[in-house]
Amino acid sequence: MISPKSLWTLVAPKLSKKQEAKERASLTQEELEASRMDVYGDTYVNPDGEEKVAASNNVETASISSGDTKTSTMSWGKRKPLTESEMQDLLDRMEYELTTNIPNEEKGSYLQAVEQCPNEVNVVRKKRFIHRADLDPAEAAARLVYYWKERLAIFGPEKCYMPMTINGALCDDWEALSCGGCMILPGTDSSGRRFFFVDPTKIKFDTYTQEQLLRAWWYYLEALLDTDESVAEKGAVEIVFTYHAKGPDFRPVFRKTILLQQSIIPIRFAAVHSFIRPGLVYSIFGPLFKLLLDKRMRSRMVEHTGSMLGMAMELQKYGIGKEVIPEEMGGELNFDVTAWLEVQKKNGH
Repeated sequence: MISPKSLWTLVAPKLSKKQEAKERASLTQEELEASRMDVYGDTYVNPDGEEKVAASNNVETASISSGDTKTSTMSWGKRKPLTESEMQDLLDRMEYELTTNIPNEEKGSYLQAVEQCPNEVNVVRKKRFIHRADLDPAEAAARLVYYWKERLAIFGPEKCYMPMTINGALCDDWEALSCGGCMILPGTDSSGRRFFFVDPTKIKFDTYTQEQLLRAWWYYLEALLDTDESVAEKGAVEIVFTYHAKGPDFRPVFRKTILLQQSIIPIRFAAVHSFIRPGLVYSIFGPLFKLLLDKRMRSRMVEHTGSMLGMAMELQKYGIGKEVIPEEMGGELNFDVTAWLEVQKKNGH
């Protein structure tokens, strides 16, 4: 018998294999090249066998004087670094959008943040929204306003404007934070990109609320940006471990976690590596969650099947060594998330 919590998977729209193939065929050569460069990082070799890494230094930033700043087809992290004056120009234009073009009634929570927690809307944080918006000041401003609207909805008025720390906005969410359902792994891939790890089987829905899980997810994404400022510029790599997942491990709340990653937190994932076990469960849930991803992210998703050891070995061609992969995935990393959280807490994070 299907439980009410799983019924949504049967009625929710899904991405069929035919639709997925059609979308893949519709990608331009430039889009395909950009997605491959993101997925493989500095291990990428083009079809002619020529390494692309050296050429990445010649990628020009879109013109920022004319306002044509969209770089949506460009490899994430392969843009030419902005000069201080270029970034300041983008910040000034973002500020103009915030103060002039967005009505006050649409940015109430943002204005409250400026008044109550100015450090949470400082220049460093605004730069992250500019990078996430592909250097488009108007989109960056809209994203920042939407961020605060959602932060108020998820954290509530009492915690929304508190520091995004374990002793602050997350003071009541230790169980959700320490479950291991999502966490930041130490180390990087060969391109220097950080890892965000997800394992839905470790989430205990009877121990904490969905709101607490969302707040914990939010914290880890913010902490990933705080841990390494390069994440905002070149993106991170997500590793999703669903190999042992069963039907009850997939809940509607994950639609919101995907929204957090794609539309709310100013972070972008250069690649998503998913460890799966083909079968009935994944045939139901895989197409559903793929549809929740945007087109760009679907083109950067890699599904790994086979033995645990074989999948871990396969990651090496993407610049991800066994030493940075958890032991439960066939890697060599023995990571204690609780100890990591204790250090974060002690350091005021």
